[in-house]
Amino acid sequence: MLTEPHFFPGEAPPGYSYLEDEPEFDPRTDLQLEPPQELTNLRDLGYDTGFEIDFPSPLAVTSALRVLSDTGVEKTRKVIKRLLPHAVHSPDPRVAPVLHGAVYRSRFLRDLSLSPEVAAFFSEIAGTDLVPTALPFNLAQINYVHPQPEQAIEGWHHDDTGLSMLLVVHDPSHLDGGRFQYFHGTRQEAAGYARNRLCLPADRVVSPVLPGPGYAVLMQGSALVHRDEPLWTPGERYTLGSCYDSPDPEHTAPNRTYFPDETDTDHLFDPETQVERLCRYVDFARHKAWRARGRLDAFLREVPWTDDRELIVRQLTEAVREVVEAVNLLRGDETGTAQVTQLRAPEESRGKRRMA
Repeated sequence: MLTEPHFFPGEAPPGYSYLEDEPEFDPRTDLQLEPPQELTNLRDLGYDTGFEIDFPSPLAVTSALRVLSDTGVEKTRKVIKRLLPHAVHSPDPRVAPVLHGAVYRSRFLRDLSLSPEVAAFFSEIAGTDLVPTALPFNLAQINYVHPQPEQAIEGWHHDDTGLSMLLVVHDPSHLDGGRFQYFHGTRQEAAGYARNRLCLPADRVVSPVLPGPGYAVLMQGSALVHRDEPLWTPGERYTLGSCYDSPDPEHTAPNRTYFPDETDTDHLFDPETQVERLCRYVDFARHKAWRARGRLDAFLREVPWTDDRELIVRQLTEAVREVVEAVNLLRGDETGTAQVTQLRAPEESRGKRRMA
């Protein structure tokens, strides 16, 4: 039951504009695709078959793999630096600036994120078909360095997305701290440590060696408890994240979306937050419509000739279930910060929570 890749919006949302005079993405010179040496699967972390079956791939996380050439790194770094004025700054001074949906601000990052070469590369590694996510808000997320690293807090968490790339655009060897780290265990184990106010055991914290800029890891972010280690001294640090979906809607979509309450003071702090709001609703609806398209196509192909109207109703209802859920969510009340925190508690199957 495979659905076609989604159509990327022809126009950027209101409040967004593309950079002028930015470099063009050329896969022939900007990519240098080199596979990882090691793969860690969900079962290696302690998950059972009942958990694994919900995911399109058994992969949990890779060791270092290479995505960008030196030329691609230089282009990406220049674009990321130019986009810093659009990053969202949290009211919490300990949280570093972040920019979501950079594909609506940079054609270079858009074309990199939608690259069929990269998607095919990751598909081979994951052992399943992958396409760039149909939720463009989760394409090309840029994490910037905290201006005062000694005050930064980088919490252990698991994501609201599926398979994702975390790409370093800086040279990790020049930094004191700032490494990508993950917990070699399950979300439930990590949540247990958090409930008991205990740190994760140091001997179960893994810090993959990323040899230099242009290297990345591919991870099943909603199953992997991970973090970016705080920087202990000032330094240049930029990471680029981008998400990938299975084109098979039979796999549960891990992407979860919450619409923050516009009267919530935490979300009024930065005007860029308000700009981001303008694309979330349509992005979310398009993602659900894309998944429903695959199910409706399957219904058209597979529905049997029958006079069992209840059977037809059940199959048709399942085909449009996610669209109905999306409509109800879009019609519902928006979510305050406290409620989002509760929704993302560790017991929820696709939530996100700081672990320590």
